[in-house]
Amino acid sequence: MRTFGGFRSGDKFFYGEVVGDEVHELARPFWIDVEPTGEISKLGHVDVDLPVSPSKLIAVGLNYADHIREMARTPLGTPLIWFKAPSSLLRAGVRFRLQSRARHQRARFAEDRKTSWPV
Repeated sequence: MRTFGGFRSGDKFFYGEVVGDEVHELARPFWIDVEPTGEISKLGHVDVDLPVSPSKLIAVGLNYADHIREMARTPLGTPLIWFKAPSSLLRAGVRFRLQSRARHQRARFAEDRKTSWPV
Protein backbone atom coordinates (compact mmCIF):
# COMPACT_ATOMS: atom_id res chain seq x y z
CA MET A 1 0.00 0.00 0.00
CA ARG A 2 1.32 3.45 -0.89
CA THR A 3 1.69 5.98 1.93
CA PHE A 4 1.27 9.74 1.39
CA GLY A 5 1.28 12.63 3.81
CA GLY A 6 2.23 16.17 4.68
CA PHE A 7 5.78 16.83 5.87
CA ARG A 8 7.83 19.72 7.20
CA SER A 9 11.53 20.42 6.91
CA GLY A 10 12.36 23.61 8.78
CA ASP A 11 9.87 26.23 7.53
CA LYS A 12 9.14 24.31 4.33
CA PHE A 13 5.89 22.29 4.10
CA PHE A 14 5.44 19.72 1.34
CA TYR A 15 3.37 16.69 0.40
CA GLY A 16 5.23 13.48 -0.21
CA GLU A 17 5.16 9.74 -0.63
CA VAL A 18 6.95 7.52 1.89
CA VAL A 19 9.11 4.92 0.17
CA GLY A 20 11.05 2.83 2.67
CA ASP A 21 12.95 5.29 4.86
CA GLU A 22 12.66 8.14 2.35
CA VAL A 23 10.07 10.80 1.55
CA HIS A 24 9.72 11.62 -2.16
CA GLU A 25 8.46 15.21 -2.48
CA LEU A 26 5.41 15.77 -4.70
CA ALA A 27 4.72 18.78 -6.94
CA ARG A 28 1.08 18.96 -5.79
CA PRO A 29 -1.13 17.48 -3.07
CA PHE A 30 -1.37 13.71 -3.51
CA TRP A 31 -5.14 13.78 -4.00
CA ILE A 32 -4.69 15.95 -7.11
CA ASP A 33 -1.76 14.20 -8.78
CA VAL A 34 1.19 12.01 -7.82
CA GLU A 35 4.03 13.80 -9.58
CA PRO A 36 7.42 13.55 -7.83
CA THR A 37 9.65 16.64 -7.95
CA GLY A 38 12.79 14.50 -7.73
CA GLU A 39 13.65 15.84 -4.26
CA ILE A 40 14.11 13.08 -1.67
CA SER A 41 14.50 13.45 2.11
CA LYS A 42 15.25 10.86 4.76
CA LEU A 43 12.11 10.18 6.79
CA GLY A 44 14.08 10.65 10.00
CA HIS A 45 15.10 14.18 8.92
CA VAL A 46 11.58 15.56 8.39
CA ASP A 47 8.60 16.12 10.68
CA VAL A 48 5.34 14.38 9.87
CA ASP A 49 2.72 17.12 9.54
CA LEU A 50 -1.00 17.10 8.82
CA PRO A 51 -1.86 15.12 5.68
CA VAL A 52 -4.61 17.56 4.68
CA SER A 53 -5.46 21.28 4.93
CA PRO A 54 -9.25 21.47 5.15
CA SER A 55 -11.11 24.77 4.95
CA LYS A 56 -13.59 23.50 7.57
CA LEU A 57 -14.22 20.54 9.84
CA ILE A 58 -17.60 19.07 10.66
CA ALA A 59 -17.86 17.33 14.03
CA VAL A 60 -20.50 14.84 15.15
CA GLY A 61 -21.35 14.09 18.76
CA LEU A 62 -23.82 12.08 20.82
CA ASN A 63 -24.09 9.71 17.88
CA TYR A 64 -24.20 6.43 19.83
CA ALA A 65 -25.99 5.27 22.97
CA ASP A 66 -22.88 4.76 25.15
CA HIS A 67 -21.72 8.32 24.47
CA ILE A 68 -25.14 9.74 25.38
CA ARG A 69 -25.05 7.81 28.68
CA GLU A 70 -21.44 8.82 29.43
CA MET A 71 -22.30 12.48 28.92
CA ALA A 72 -25.50 12.10 31.02
CA ARG A 73 -27.56 13.54 28.16
CA THR A 74 -31.10 12.87 27.01
CA PRO A 75 -31.30 11.19 23.58
CA LEU A 76 -32.20 13.77 20.93
CA GLY A 77 -33.09 11.38 18.14
CA THR A 78 -30.37 12.86 15.90
CA PRO A 79 -26.66 13.48 16.59
CA LEU A 80 -25.30 16.95 17.30
CA ILE A 81 -23.39 18.43 14.37
CA TRP A 82 -21.12 21.47 14.58
CA PHE A 83 -18.21 23.15 12.82
CA LYS A 84 -14.68 23.30 14.18
CA ALA A 85 -11.83 25.55 13.12
CA PRO A 86 -9.15 23.92 10.95
CA SER A 87 -6.64 25.15 13.55
CA SER A 88 -8.06 22.51 15.93
CA LEU A 89 -6.11 19.84 14.01
CA LEU A 90 -2.74 19.00 15.54
CA ARG A 91 0.12 17.19 13.87
CA ALA A 92 1.57 14.03 15.40
CA GLY A 93 3.58 14.53 18.56
CA VAL A 94 2.14 17.92 19.52
CA ARG A 95 1.24 17.95 23.21
CA PHE A 96 -1.96 19.56 24.43
CA ARG A 97 -3.93 19.69 27.64
CA LEU A 98 -7.61 18.85 28.08
CA GLN A 99 -9.74 20.26 30.85
CA SER A 100 -10.52 17.71 33.58
CA ARG A 101 -14.02 16.58 32.46
CA ALA A 102 -12.93 16.27 28.83
CA ARG A 103 -9.78 14.42 29.94
CA HIS A 104 -11.89 11.91 31.85
CA GLN A 105 -14.19 11.35 28.87
CA ARG A 106 -11.30 10.94 26.40
CA ALA A 107 -9.48 8.56 28.73
CA ARG A 108 -12.60 6.42 29.08
CA PHE A 109 -13.10 6.49 25.30
CA ALA A 110 -9.54 5.27 24.71
CA GLU A 111 -9.82 2.62 27.42
CA ASP A 112 -13.19 1.34 26.17
CA ARG A 113 -11.88 1.00 22.64
CA LYS A 114 -8.33 -0.10 23.53
CA THR A 115 -6.91 2.76 21.49
CA SER A 116 -4.08 5.19 21.97
CA TRP A 117 -5.52 8.65 22.61
CA PRO A 118 -3.60 11.59 24.04
CA VAL A 119 -5.10 12.39 27.43
